Amino acid sequence: MRNIKKVFVLILCICCFTVFTIITIAAQKNEKVEQGDFNENPLPEIANLDQYAIKIYGVKSSGVVVCFEKESKFFEWNWQNSIGELPVIVFEDFNHDDKKELCYIANLYQGNGTSSQELHLLEIEKTEEDTLWTDYTFSENTTKEQLLKKVHFSQYNHTILIRINDDVRDINIPFQNQIDNITLLYPAFEINNNQIKVTFEIAVFYDDKVIPDTLEYQVAANIIYQNGTYQLDNIHF
Repeated sequence: MRNIKKVFVLILCICCFTVFTIITIAAQKNEKVEQGDFNENPLPEIANLDQYAIKIYGVKSSGVVVCFEKESKFFEWNWQNSIGELPVIVFEDFNHDDKKELCYIANLYQGNGTSSQELHLLEIEKTEEDTLWTDYTFSENTTKEQLLKKVHFSQYNHTILIRINDDVRDINIPFQNQIDNITLLYPAFEINNNQIKVTFEIAVFYDDKVIPDTLEYQVAANIIYQNGTYQLDNIHF
């Protein structure tokens, strides 16, 4: 039992040392790290905004290191996917407080032709003593709950009706299909003039299928970011 505890402590120490080493290396790097074989380059640069002295490095196992000016910090953010799509970053004032936030959008490939994205807003505040990093993660489930209060689904014979306020859309489904559930999946984000917009696919689960079908319509909304929370506005097709 004691030997097992010793091995566990040793593994924990190695993991902590590895993360510390990664952060130290990232903080010291000024040159761009070329994409390539992880065996030669275990810490590739995956995004940068040189005009703001921002660089992000991907950790081989998981997570990223965000470097801002001479400071750096590790975050458990996704960045790897099977289709090689690198994250998108934007540094703007999203909550209109005259301070810029770092927006990080990662691409997550779901397989079978479907994909979704992950969103983080990172507030970086420099004080005389320290640099404060606050990560506000966009919650897909919480946002979906907000949307489903405004988006209503119903079925009439072999037609699905989707209603947002007074706007109603209808979709015909095959006669033989029996619907098990209709929901919203696969969020995607876009940014225009400091405004973040999220779009969800309308997904239909049938009794005999594990993977849902997506309809031709999507549900979109503007994201209002205030005081570390995400609210939705202008929900529409």
